[in-house]
Amino acid sequence: MKILSLSILLAVLSLSEAHEFHLSKTDVHYRTEAKALQITIHTFIDDTQLALEAMDSLDYKLMEDSEHSLADSILSVYLIQNFQVTADGIPLQLSYLGKEASDDIEGLYAYLEVDGLPEPKSLEITNTLLKTQFDDQKNIIKVMRDDDDLAFHLLSGKTWTKTVDF
Repeated sequence: MKILSLSILLAVLSLSEAHEFHLSKTDVHYRTEAKALQITIHTFIDDTQLALEAMDSLDYKLMEDSEHSLADSILSVYLIQNFQVTADGIPLQLSYLGKEASDDIEGLYAYLEVDGLPEPKSLEITNTLLKTQFDDQKNIIKVMRDDDDLAFHLLSGKTWTKTVDF
């Protein structure tokens, strides 16, 4: 029920020109057969643009035809600095795979992955995306193993890290 309610909220918020609520949603999915941790991050394009501009003064024009040639590189750096995963106490090296616009063209999906990861006993996830830009930023993380939902957390305020046991 929580997931359905939050999905509806995200859909409604994505229809508005300007949004007053600052939210990201991240799916962290461990695939046993592939021995891979696959991460999908969904943010609003304009919020992400502000975060990138805070790193330097370039106008990246995310998801536009005239997108800056360095947009993917700087987005990759930003995501990896602000989304970290530790498996069984060992920090993971995330690989940035790319991004695409959401169907409503208000949001973007960014993809990260860790290949060759034996099934962990626990994951510690830190998600500080957009917290510097917005005092009211909230980051949702959903953790899955194959077809099983393991955890669902809302990170905000002073709590930006959660541990999930497998």
